[in-house]
Amino acid sequence: MEEIGFYFWAKVLLFFILLVFSAFFSGSEVAVFGLSPRDKDVIREGKAGSDRRLRKLIDSPKRTLITILTGNNAVNIAAASVAALLTKDICDFFELNPSLGIVIEIVVVTGLILILSEITPKIIALRNPLLISRKVAGFLIGLKFLLYPVVVFFSSITEMFAKILGVERVRLTYSTDELKTLVEVSEERGQLEESEKEMITSIFEFGETLVKEIMVPRTDMQMIGMGSSLKEIIDNIKEWGFSRYPVFQDNRDNIIGMLYAKDLLPYLRGVREDFDLAEVERQAYFVPENKEIAELLREFQKNKIHLAVVIDEYGGTAGLVTLEDILEEIVGEIQDEYDREAPLYFRESPGVIIADARMDIEDVNEILGGEIIPTEGDFETLGGFIYDLTGRIPSENEGIEHGEYLFIIKEVDGQRLTSIRIEKKGV
Repeated sequence: MEEIGFYFWAKVLLFFILLVFSAFFSGSEVAVFGLSPRDKDVIREGKAGSDRRLRKLIDSPKRTLITILTGNNAVNIAAASVAALLTKDICDFFELNPSLGIVIEIVVVTGLILILSEITPKIIALRNPLLISRKVAGFLIGLKFLLYPVVVFFSSITEMFAKILGVERVRLTYSTDELKTLVEVSEERGQLEESEKEMITSIFEFGETLVKEIMVPRTDMQMIGMGSSLKEIIDNIKEWGFSRYPVFQDNRDNIIGMLYAKDLLPYLRGVREDFDLAEVERQAYFVPENKEIAELLREFQKNKIHLAVVIDEYGGTAGLVTLEDILEEIVGEIQDEYDREAPLYFRESPGVIIADARMDIEDVNEILGGEIIPTEGDFETLGGFIYDLTGRIPSENEGIEHGEYLFIIKEVDGQRLTSIRIEKKGV
């Protein structure tokens, strides 16, 4: 039985020092390569010495990775070698079977490396990659300089094998669901503002949105009849406040052109007196209601137009869609100094809401705090839900019950519901 002396404890100390270096390299790898785009922007704009050093690392990612992996593997091999010497000393001291010593070495060393040098440092680095990266940048730059010949050699070898195997450089791609998850996580971490998250989410949904989902419905369209006089048209423009109007002949389903308010200027200035609407109307642009708005946006850009008439499957007028309607799907509601649009709802009292019948079902449910109105029906608006529920056009002040709520018809304009009072029972 040999005594355990100074050299044994020196080996123990060396083993744990090597574990510390292994942990350093493992954490450095996760921190440097786990930097978010926003973190990288901060680094590129930073003037501190740590940011300047870190820029050198992220600007040459392949060589940085080779440096870290070379250092990590070197210390892990050294740690395993020292562990083998320690195991031999322990077996000699306790007179153990060498085979048992090998088993002990594998179990203990693997466990220590996994816990102390792999899992723990990587979790710490994941929590704050920017902070850790700044702290390790200086050491890694120095090591990268010292290992430069080795790094260049391994870099050349990997490039050679990549060419032999026919591996081409590819850009990392993500599915839509993965990108949505990244956006959610970024917003939770505070890397994205809520408004930024909403805009990015709108872009994901943009390609799936149909014209009929964003159009101004036919009942809300302001049109000019072909037989209208100049005075009638000017009075309508003053009242409605828009710059472009569909022109119809005989009935509102027969749209024959578009009128631009600016085309009336010569008549207002007295330059021309013989007004004829047929001379100033322009060609109308028609689109089907099931066209995707992404495709329509490209058509608007190509043809330099701002407005299109939406037609249904039977060729009748379904509504109107503008360039502004499309852009609002990405950036949200656009209000200018001429917009006089009233809010679609307001709270009259606790448990009581006065809502516009045009409100989207999802918006109504969000206000009411749950899926009060089913979303799988053949309707998209509050008014459509009432029609579907009753199977007829209800009269003013009529009450319709649905679940815990009472829907009272406040206003009806001809065949169209305009305002609905929503009351929660028992409130």
